Amino acid sequence: MLMLQRIQDPAPRWHLEDNPWLSHALSRAECPLRRIWEVDAEARVLAMGVLLCRDDVEDLLEQAGERDLDGIREDVLRLKAVGRCTKPCPFAEAVERTLESKTRGLRVEVEACAMIQLAEWWSRERENAGGEELAALLWRLACDPRPYLDELTRRVRGDLWVRSLQLLRERPRAEKYRCNRNARRGREEPTTSV
Repeated sequence: MLMLQRIQDPAPRWHLEDNPWLSHALSRAECPLRRIWEVDAEARVLAMGVLLCRDDVEDLLEQAGERDLDGIREDVLRLKAVGRCTKPCPFAEAVERTLESKTRGLRVEVEACAMIQLAEWWSRERENAGGEELAALLWRLACDPRPYLDELTRRVRGDLWVRSLQLLRERPRAEKYRCNRNARRGREEPTTSV
């Protein structure tokens, strides 16, 4: 996992005691993390979609009392899980704990860094970061209530959507190539379902 580098910030700090709004907005003790049902819906969908594998989703749903999940398509399971996380409930809390455990290392880094450090790191590393790293960063930013992180959160979310769409676009090309190659070899073409 890519780790943020802590760098010395030579810029002068705002005097928080002089501005009560900034003092409240920047204080981690006074700004608890957003809960899963408070997080932006798109960020929740992306984070759950990338960070939770099918087995994670099935386990969480089974713990919540769902049965006979074997024949259900993965996208249907994920929609069911995402839908249950929009309101406070034990299931949403269990999903939140699972996401927390998968992003724990990045939480400390995000909370310790100023926005400018996060933005600099993002601009440097975004092309090299893997999907899980991007989703973990998105989740940590989306949970952080500091209002000045909202723009960076939108950028990370947008980049993750673009990467997801690129993967969707490339998959049919790979399937088409494999089908054409099999046809040239005289094999039966596999059927693909979307």
